[in-house]
Amino acid sequence: MTDGHIVFQGDATRSVEHFKMINRPIPRFANPADYFMKVLTVNYPKKPEDEAKVQELARHYRTLLEGSVKAEMKLVRVPLPAGWDGEDNRMADVSIQVKWLFYRSWQFAKREPRLTRAKLY
Repeated sequence: MTDGHIVFQGDATRSVEHFKMINRPIPRFANPADYFMKVLTVNYPKKPEDEAKVQELARHYRTLLEGSVKAEMKLVRVPLPAGWDGEDNRMADVSIQVKWLFYRSWQFAKREPRLTRAKLY
C-alpha cells in the first residue's frame, strides 16, 4: 500500500516480477524490501510528482492484479462454524473479555517485570 492505495497483492515471490512488469525493476544486488519501501514512500506535504506516482502505481494494480484477486477471493469459501446461527454477534461476554484482559496483563508483567514496577511507582 501507498497513501491508502493497494499497489500489490499476492505472493511475495511474485512482487519482484510485478514491479519489473510495471517498469520499476529492482536494481541488481538490492534488497527487494528496501527497494519497495523506497518506491512506495510518499513525502508529505505531497508534491504533484508524489501524487502522480501514487496514481500510477494504483492504476497498475487495478489493470494488472485487481481482477485476478477478486476472482480468487470468490473461489475461497470458509465454512461457517458449527452451531453458528447467522447472527452477526462477534462480541464475547464482558466476563470473558475481563478474564482475557487480566491474563494478557499478567503475561506482560511476567515478561517485562521492570516495566510493571515502573508503572506502579
